[in-house]
Amino acid sequence: MSSSSRTAVFSRMAEDQLYLNRACLVGYCDLNASSLRALLGIEARVEFWDLDVPGLPCGIDDGAQQQLLLPACERWDGTPPMEGELKPLQVLNLKYEQYSLILVNSHVPPSRVHLVMQRVFQLFEQFKVSRVHLLSCLHLPDAAGNPIELLDDIDDRADGGAARLTETAFNGAADKLDPGLPSLDLTARPVRDAFLCCFVQFALVDRLPFTLLACVRHRAKVASVDSPSVAAFQACLADRLGLAFSLERSLNGIRFHRQPVSAGGDSGMYV
Repeated sequence: MSSSSRTAVFSRMAEDQLYLNRACLVGYCDLNASSLRALLGIEARVEFWDLDVPGLPCGIDDGAQQQLLLPACERWDGTPPMEGELKPLQVLNLKYEQYSLILVNSHVPPSRVHLVMQRVFQLFEQFKVSRVHLLSCLHLPDAAGNPIELLDDIDDRADGGAARLTETAFNGAADKLDPGLPSLDLTARPVRDAFLCCFVQFALVDRLPFTLLACVRHRAKVASVDSPSVAAFQACLADRLGLAFSLERSLNGIRFHRQPVSAGGDSGMYV
């Protein structure tokens, strides 16, 4: 079945109708937006919600003093309208698969990330979410200070550049997607990602069990697409959760705007 016939938006719902399913997948503007690209390739009947965060307005920069969140990923021209407009903060509820996708599709300033977390964790508690998987593409130096899995080198590897996933359980999470995947010790390396660090901190305070499905890579170049990471995320979710994805749409149907350094730093991206 083609992507256009499988993906449908029933309606864009009002904020007061927003709900979460008991299982959630979270993607955000990580190292190269791989987690966002992977989830945006979902092939399912979905409902779109705008996720309003108090104190963090979204919209088009009109030159006002307030800092507005702008979409980091957008669809290329020609994408069927039924697939929905991408917003800075969104929830996609899968109609039949009983999963919710929480998409933080914006470079949230580190000083404002906690506002997003307050809203997201409020929803986790309100709807008694019992299963959470956070997807992230990471850059972590090894003990010798050398980057692991340099993006520039993957095409020269014998395995053709296949991405290697890790999965780490927090707060006793017993529902790992793949128990055979290795874990990461995030305390052994510097992690300079405001979103990831804040998510972990909120989860520890709220004692929320979750797993971090991560792919360790190098920083993405402007407009580059890390296809091995996107493919690895989608293959794992398809195999373990039975979800369907379009890799072609994730790679070729979405454009990622990386925030320029002059616009206020990395906003939680890795350095």
